[in-house]
Amino acid sequence: MSSRVVHQGAVWAVLSILVSPYLWGADCGPSRYDCAIYFVNRHQLSAATQALNEELQESPRNLKVLNLLGIVLTESGRIEAGNTKFKEALGIDPDFYSARKNLAINEFNLHRLQEARADLDRVLKRAPSDPIAHLYLAEISFQKRECAGALPHYEKASDRVPTNQTWTLHYAQCLATKGEVARATAVLKRLPAGDGEGNFQGGLILGGAGAYEAGAAFFASARKNQRDPYLAGYNELLMLIRAEKYPESISLFNQMVSEGYGKAELYNLVSEAYLKKGT
Repeated sequence: MSSRVVHQGAVWAVLSILVSPYLWGADCGPSRYDCAIYFVNRHQLSAATQALNEELQESPRNLKVLNLLGIVLTESGRIEAGNTKFKEALGIDPDFYSARKNLAINEFNLHRLQEARADLDRVLKRAPSDPIAHLYLAEISFQKRECAGALPHYEKASDRVPTNQTWTLHYAQCLATKGEVARATAVLKRLPAGDGEGNFQGGLILGGAGAYEAGAAFFASARKNQRDPYLAGYNELLMLIRAEKYPESISLFNQMVSEGYGKAELYNLVSEAYLKKGT
């Protein structure tokens, strides 16, 4: 937790001596649970935790309160404490898949992939189309270098994949690995135009799959926003040469030289384009 949040939590702890959050009905909601949501939405996690703990004192078997408290504790950086609350909810109702899904995500983030996979498989038995469960199962398979197992899960969560750069790149990598370069390119095109690092990685994926012209286009996008424009430009030039786009290669070379990137390795690289262009 950041120092700002810790300080804010300390302030709420002092205020709570005077008045409990759930009594502020006019300000935060008619119940402790409503107040907790109010505080969560404002990232006032200490106040949310207090409201939920007070609610649990009266309703210790309230599943949605246990689940939300697990989420709040996780967001506060207290992941194991959050897992304890998710497990308490599952001890009451093993089929409460929202808590099981949240527990699985925490397990994934703690690199407990076997436990995460087992819990996510149980989530899908209750909610077969849950996109988040499919995404994390895909990511587990990707980490294990099992693209054949990852792709069906990515495809069942295809609407969610573009919301996260990592998921997008991993999905595209698996498609490219399986020879589905056109689909990989389509997935990568859903990266934001201003995502320099994402577009750079997309260029590497496509270049590695032999899609040189498509890879060049992604390096061109990366060159406009990436932290190292020269590196992106060098790779774009390399892709254009491999795609036998020699006039375009020479044009890019001249542009990079005019921008102050006239390095010896760049001259060596473009020499092939000049030689091939004249043949």
